[in-house]
Amino acid sequence: MAAARRPGAYPRHDPLSSRNRLMAANTELRIKLQDSEDRFRNLIEGSIQGILIHRNWNPLFVNRAYAAILGYESPEELIALGSVENHIAPYERERRRRYMEARMCGEPAPTQYEFDAVRKHGTIVTLQNVVSVVKWDGERVIQSTIIDVTERRRAEEGLRWSEQRFRDFADTAADWFWELDADLRLSYLSERYHEITGNSAQNLLGLTHTEWFETICPDEKACKVHIEQLVRDKQFQNLDLEIIGADGDLRMHTISGKPVFDQNGSFQGYRGTGRDVTGSHRMSRQLAHQASHDSLTGLVNRREFEQRLSRVLDAARSDNGKHALCYLDLDQFKVVNDTCGHTAGDQLLQQVSDLLRTQVRSRDTLARLGGDEFGVTIEHCSLEQAERLSENLRKAISEFRFIWHGASFHYCGR
Repeated sequence: MAAARRPGAYPRHDPLSSRNRLMAANTELRIKLQDSEDRFRNLIEGSIQGILIHRNWNPLFVNRAYAAILGYESPEELIALGSVENHIAPYERERRRRYMEARMCGEPAPTQYEFDAVRKHGTIVTLQNVVSVVKWDGERVIQSTIIDVTERRRAEEGLRWSEQRFRDFADTAADWFWELDADLRLSYLSERYHEITGNSAQNLLGLTHTEWFETICPDEKACKVHIEQLVRDKQFQNLDLEIIGADGDLRMHTISGKPVFDQNGSFQGYRGTGRDVTGSHRMSRQLAHQASHDSLTGLVNRREFEQRLSRVLDAARSDNGKHALCYLDLDQFKVVNDTCGHTAGDQLLQQVSDLLRTQVRSRDTLARLGGDEFGVTIEHCSLEQAERLSENLRKAISEFRFIWHGASFHYCGR
């Protein structure tokens, strides 16, 4: 028969039993902790990303992926090098140490960045580093998750180089660049456009192609030609356009552009270039003028006169228009040349040319054909009008007096 327990009495405490239970619990906790650490180690050891754990640059753990990234056959070979700084390119070490010290002190530091590392045989690789502070054997350590981004970096640098090379070539091939969107509104103007024209690119963005050209080009006819080109959705090259420059003067630019289509063939706008060709344009006009005009008097020369006369004759055959041809030379021109010299003769021809200019219409062609001989084509006039103009020319010359060093010369035109 069991003994009755007194009220308020408790069972006797068994110290051995409590100790066994505590030891069992600790053992179970150690097993779980070890199991957790094993799973963690297996996870980071098997990671395809490089894993490095260190304390004050002393490596505590390196997985095979990180060792392979740096060209080592095993983690042990890499750890045997000692300080983690031995893996880092010399020019990167100060920055990496600065980051580590700030992080261990709880101060702000980048958690993701790229740096250059040194492989086993001395070559440089670019690594992306994702950093975190973890506990290792109860102490704070730094864990780095590493990815080799060398190829990406090379591709980026190659792209930057390619882009810079394109910009360099483009800068030598054009002064400014422009783009229109699918609605033919100005969507881009390069910075040099403002330098060249004095017009702010930002103020022009959003304008239609018509509004843009009307803003920069005072020649309505030229603007119309360019506008017609753009609405055709076709490529065009070297169209001349006079643009008001930064100094307020008109400057000649040549514009080229090509339509842009997406992969489905839908029109997306235009992309093109502009180049200031004022200098070459002026030179071209000057050469053309020299080829068609007499250098002494500035009048049309014989070659140009004959070409214009041929066009007048062709027009007369097709439209039965009335035109007139007048030849004129100076009496006693040789006297001035022989008595006063060629300088005086040149001066005489220049003064006579200026005089004749005042007697002909702007639509007519006055030319020096050679020596003291002049020619005039009088277009779209009756015979009576032509006779009257010819008489005015003869009379003007007959009333003309040429003065040279006190000597006066009187001439008759015939």
